[in-house]
Amino acid sequence: MMQNLTIFGLMVVVVIIYWMNNPIGHDKEFRKRCLVNWLTIGLAYAFLYMGRYNINAATAALGENGGLTGADFGIIFGAGTWTYAASLFINGPLVDKIGGYIGILIGLIGSCIMNVALGIATYLFIKGNLDLPIIPTLAVIYSINMYFQSFGAASIVKTNSNWFHVKERGIAGGIFGTLIAMGLFFSFDWSSAIRKATNINLDAAQLDSFQIFIRDMLGTAGGTTNAYWYLFFIPAAILALFVVLVFFLVKETPKDAGLKNFDTEDASSGEMDRKFTTMEIIKEKILGNPIIITVAVIELCSGVIRQGVMQWLPRFNEKMHFTDAAAFIPKNWGLLLCLAGTLGGMFAGIISDKVFKSRRIPSALILYVILFIGAILMTHGIFTGNYFELGAAAMLVSFAVIGVHGMLSGVLSQDLLGRKGAATGAAMFDGCVYIGTGIQSLALGYITEWNWNYWPVFILPFTLIGIVLCTRVLKAFPEKKKTGDATAEPV
Repeated sequence: MMQNLTIFGLMVVVVIIYWMNNPIGHDKEFRKRCLVNWLTIGLAYAFLYMGRYNINAATAALGENGGLTGADFGIIFGAGTWTYAASLFINGPLVDKIGGYIGILIGLIGSCIMNVALGIATYLFIKGNLDLPIIPTLAVIYSINMYFQSFGAASIVKTNSNWFHVKERGIAGGIFGTLIAMGLFFSFDWSSAIRKATNINLDAAQLDSFQIFIRDMLGTAGGTTNAYWYLFFIPAAILALFVVLVFFLVKETPKDAGLKNFDTEDASSGEMDRKFTTMEIIKEKILGNPIIITVAVIELCSGVIRQGVMQWLPRFNEKMHFTDAAAFIPKNWGLLLCLAGTLGGMFAGIISDKVFKSRRIPSALILYVILFIGAILMTHGIFTGNYFELGAAAMLVSFAVIGVHGMLSGVLSQDLLGRKGAATGAAMFDGCVYIGTGIQSLALGYITEWNWNYWPVFILPFTLIGIVLCTRVLKAFPEKKKTGDATAEPV
């Protein structure tokens, strides 16, 4: 329960940081309405994360008696991540047309339904009534879930592009990173708590207060089988709640909330009266811009590193078992990821806005150097059997990679493609993240079945590629047009 209070306190701190950062001089009415907007849509995105990464805890639970292996998880997760990556290239431009408000609602509703379907499949499998093979069944349903999940990032970036000026987007990107980090806490620690609460082999003495609360709420005490289907049903219920909250509280633009739109001074400034087609955005602003192509490859590397650490450390612990002081790390993995991600996101955002004058790549370069150091330390820790060093280095990697992801997919996409193309840019960058995720999922699924020592070795080259590419685009900054109405209605 203390962990949940820590997360609540963290959210309060983030709100305070938002309130203190007002370089544009927005009035209090605007600030309050903007807070309601980003907090609601941001928490919705955090719980989308829970409905995305709960597959890790679920497959681990189903593998307790030899049912599913790490390679099986790699197949299921890999299928989902490749679907997510491909879907982003379709849904990003779609969100630029329909708006982030509609986009996030589609994502929430679709993922809610698919989590129910995953829960039903898990229930039938545990009860012995599933007539289909479990691995392809979960892979197909999870892939459909990931299609709907792909609306999330593009929608939140699209909406925020209308509410945040370039000069305040660094801090906003840090907030975005914090919300991602909170989603990781829900994904790992809440999912772990649900798994333990629904495990009939654990008595109350082996559970903490939060896990006992979950067990009492679900009424699973005295059951005859492990009720692991709740790993999907509980996130589905939370997503259903946020469908309602987003519907009533989130607005696409300040004007939709009864306020005035303003010039955010991004790449769309001076072009808000121009009607872009999707192909024009792709040809002129993406394929015709070598900076964007380079950043996309950097984000592919980020995807390999991010999920290569976050998803596999808990599985390493399942096989090797951290002991003594090191055991604290996997036991509190979600909380530690949340804290590391929050610090990384805010660090990246603050130095981007305050030190590098709203340039994003310099802060990403610093974080990539940290990623290289972290990967070296992880490699040393695993080869020497120092699991505390391994875990601490994994936290350092998480600190840096969440900061990078927030700056590039969450902020630079808005800066370089503007309000007109923010969702397309975010989708392209995030799509490359998940291409990288798919690569590591399949590769590490087999590497770890062979020899766990080469887990961090696989990650190391991608940190070096990221460093080299960051040095090539250090001066990336949006070019503003000088003609047209900068405050015309966003499309």
